[in-house]
Amino acid sequence: MKQQTYTIELDKMEFHAYHGCYKEERICGAHFIVSLKVELSKGMVFETDDVNDATNYLEIYEAVQSVMQESVCTLEKLSQNIHHALHKRFPQILHIWSRVKKMAPPIGGKMEGVSVTMED
Repeated sequence: MKQQTYTIELDKMEFHAYHGCYKEERICGAHFIVSLKVELSKGMVFETDDVNDATNYLEIYEAVQSVMQESVCTLEKLSQNIHHALHKRFPQILHIWSRVKKMAPPIGGKMEGVSVTMED
């Protein structure tokens, strides 16, 4: 029998953070948007309807927020750090999909943003 799972999604979390390869990005910072889908094994919350048996999405947000405060050069490393933090904090997570988007990157042309998508 296949394991029952469910998904929690946190869409378009916004952060001002100091990630980037250029000195100016690490001084002035930039606007980032992070979206997540986490797949979890079906737990007791479906039987008990008790928030204490649920994976708390506020705590997921706070884990991402904490990672966003640690400056790195690349979106790839930032994505990896988010995944590692979530797997460490929430062992019940089976799968993570994330998109980390830097808005208006300093590339010399007009662009809404650049993003890295990661799954594990």
